[in-house]
Amino acid sequence: METKLIDDILKPAGVTIKPSDSQLNDFIRRIKTLNKDVIGKILIERINNLATPTEDQNQVKQLMKALYVVECILQKKIEGYQSLLSDQSILLILIENSFSNNKKVCEIVNSILILLGERKPTVSSSNQTITSLKSNIISGNNNVNLFDEVIFKVSLDCQ
Repeated sequence: METKLIDDILKPAGVTIKPSDSQLNDFIRRIKTLNKDVIGKILIERINNLATPTEDQNQVKQLMKALYVVECILQKKIEGYQSLLSDQSILLILIENSFSNNKKVCEIVNSILILLGERKPTVSSSNQTITSLKSNIISGNNNVNLFDEVIFKVSLDCQ
């Protein structure tokens, strides 16, 4: 049952890569009643199998879908998954490095690593911070200390 559930959400179908909100919500609702260890193991296995750089766009789409699913699980703070997935930080960094020419893969991996607490949000991953700072600067708020508010990151990853 767990395998079919994961295989269904990772199927490459249609133009959009990210599963719809309704698909993700249905997936989340269903995994809450299943064995998290089995779900985690299968999901990590799928990601690991898809993580080899390839020209096969279906494989890349499936990898991205799997990463979106992980991101959603972490965003929804489903009990037990944070610790299961935090053990996969090295795999995620390897994926990021292997797919450094695919900006979207790198963005999703970065988001997951932030959710896992392995990275701090940066300017590039936090548009809200940028918008907030712009409005404070435009409104003349002199209490804005850019070095306190923003963590600048110089990185070749995903550029």
